[in-house]
Amino acid sequence: MRARTGLFLQNHSSEERETVGILAKKYCEGDQDVCVFSKTGISDWGGEEPISFFTRLPTACLNNAVVSPRIRPFSTNFGQVFLCNLSQAVGEGNRIVVPCQNESNGRKKGYWTASWLTNALETSVQYHPEEAAAILSAPAKPRRRNSILQWYVQEAHLLWGQLQSLKTMDFNTRVVKGEYPFLRNAVNRVVSKPNSRFLEILEEESTYRNWMNYCIDGVYYKSALLQHMLERFFQTRQDLFVADMGAGPGYLAAELALCDERVREVLVNDSNGINLLFAKRFLAFFGEDFASRFSMNISPMEECRYERMYDVICFIGSLLYLPRDMAGITLDRAWDALLPGGILVVHENIKRDSYSRDYHLMFTTGELDDALARFGRILYFSSTAMMEVAPSRAGTSTVFRVVQKET
Repeated sequence: MRARTGLFLQNHSSEERETVGILAKKYCEGDQDVCVFSKTGISDWGGEEPISFFTRLPTACLNNAVVSPRIRPFSTNFGQVFLCNLSQAVGEGNRIVVPCQNESNGRKKGYWTASWLTNALETSVQYHPEEAAAILSAPAKPRRRNSILQWYVQEAHLLWGQLQSLKTMDFNTRVVKGEYPFLRNAVNRVVSKPNSRFLEILEEESTYRNWMNYCIDGVYYKSALLQHMLERFFQTRQDLFVADMGAGPGYLAAELALCDERVREVLVNDSNGINLLFAKRFLAFFGEDFASRFSMNISPMEECRYERMYDVICFIGSLLYLPRDMAGITLDRAWDALLPGGILVVHENIKRDSYSRDYHLMFTTGELDDALARFGRILYFSSTAMMEVAPSRAGTSTVFRVVQKET
């Protein structure tokens, strides 16, 4: 039987497929049959139909694996668990080829380096600077596996069956506090019927899985950058309180709490009560100690009332869904709820003609800057590396905008 190599692609384009195929031929011995993996499990170029990155793969189902150099390899817990899932799928003693930066560039951007790979994984690492790549010997085992990705790999296949009950659920019934102990505002709250877009997602299992993969993939880079901000702005604080507004089930906030023990409590606010079902599942997976640090508020963002002061309040891809005339007052309330030295973080895709979905709701760079500049100086952080960028370089790119409250 011919050897089988997994190719893990960022954009699953034919050009990228060719580049990764060359790496496979160079570093993986023997003739190789291949199977292609992508972030969502969708192909856009008509080649092999890919599998999702986040599928729980059978043990030793691959002889080798090659991760595309176009994938941003953030040195986080999420990255560790991704490599562990990949490693257990590769037969013992075989090879995993991954992107790897030199030590200086890797530390600057927060990317994988030979030293990080060696410290994070119990495996040998061969660094090849000419290819900006490293070869790992399977199996690799993360020293810590506390990431939302760990739950997703283990349980994503179980969620589909449970969510089918939503099609027949009696909506507009009152939330029972005992079923969702993490729900902060249970009094008089109801679970409303999901919007038509969500119900369409539930029509086909493949559509649902692609949507879930998309949601989880976003946690990787967003959590990496937010972790960088916690280190940058709160070097000496021991107890951090984080609120994430319009946050869906709270995957991103949960990842921050899992990765940084200083995050004492996270509050997730979202208007869709269906997210309670997802949060309940991952909180049960990580246990009571972690669940005690997580709370959820079901209400529109513009109606949220903060019950305490926070170090970090985030609006990650959520401001655009506010009624535009409510954006100002919603940001004012968030700013008033920040502790001295706390940060307000906003991340939005910038309005441009290439977007079709939600184009009419998106902000221009000027609109976002005007909304935040009244609070103070705006700092800009890249979405692709753990680093600050100059305002002139941010341009119309999608970046994290951060304003820090004076101490």
